[in-house]
Amino acid sequence: MIVLDLVKHPFFSIQKKEVEFIFDNKKLTGYAHQTIAGALLMNGIYHLADSKAGNPRGVYSYEPRSETCYVLVNKKERVLASKTLIANGMMIERCAAKPKIGSKEYV
Repeated sequence: MIVLDLVKHPFFSIQKKEVEFIFDNKKLTGYAHQTIAGALLMNGIYHLADSKAGNPRGVYSYEPRSETCYVLVNKKERVLASKTLIANGMMIERCAAKPKIGSKEYV
């Protein structure tokens, strides 16, 4: 198993403050200094959203404009998991594919 938490590396001496959050109705833990993407990866979650074609999406890169890892945070859409820090009590949901523009499901 790959260790995805750099806090465990002896070079880093970050004070670990554990936080609890919920992802798709599942209670998980992470650390206050982590991004949402980092906390989800540490918990073994790689599938964060679905493309319009229905393909699974996850963290592709941590570049500032990477649009591959949007999630819903506390019902707010299009939050970048790779740029947003995790917080205690945060409610995170996987993003579903958006319906095509012009369809009756499109809002």
